[in-house]
Amino acid sequence: MYADCLAPDSIYRLPLAHQATTLQSLRQRYESLSAISSCLPSNISTPSNLNIHKLIPHLFHILHPDRRNTASTSHPSSPIIPNQPQQDNQSSPPPPTINPRALTLALLGWTADATSPVPGIATCPSCFRRLGLWLFKTPPPSSPTTSPPSSATSASSPTHSTPVIARLDPITEHRTYCPWINARSQSRSPKPTPEEDFPGWEILRDMIMRIRAPEGLKVPPYEGGRGGDDEAGVQ
Repeated sequence: MYADCLAPDSIYRLPLAHQATTLQSLRQRYESLSAISSCLPSNISTPSNLNIHKLIPHLFHILHPDRRNTASTSHPSSPIIPNQPQQDNQSSPPPPTINPRALTLALLGWTADATSPVPGIATCPSCFRRLGLWLFKTPPPSSPTTSPPSSATSASSPTHSTPVIARLDPITEHRTYCPWINARSQSRSPKPTPEEDFPGWEILRDMIMRIRAPEGLKVPPYEGGRGGDDEAGVQ
């Protein structure tokens, strides 16, 4: 009797088959994490087969859809009318940038916890894991009136010069059954073939690599650097 009530093996499967919905969810996670960028640690580890630098050209127009037509609207062949005042370029808003730390966490299934009254908490809606990001950040050199939003008071003590946890590994912080890291949870088959045996984040990565960026779109450098993972604090 109880066997008929057991949950199917696919209960944790991520709905990654529909590209538009998957990318919209990625952008929502990225935007939520970018909103708490000051809380994101710089010491983030990534899998060796995840290269953020290679993904950004495929993702920039998705994370910043308002820049999708930049190439066509700023084409140099636009006619110039004599004696007409030219638009002051200095009044134009600065081009958007990519926050590599927020993007890394979003690609690996994390989002900012919008329901928490405490800032700086990332969560995985699939495995219900919650992270206090302050545990991975180096405390400020002098903040006598600052206390962390948890019982780990020593984490923000001005006498500490290193974070409580040296590096944030977004993979190992998931629960073991999480489909973002567990290929069997994500697979459609109880005995997946090698072609099917991928965790959610790898499926998302491969989907992104198949996206073609709009022709002529110029991708600005990473936030805080030229675009290398090491400069962004993502390794």
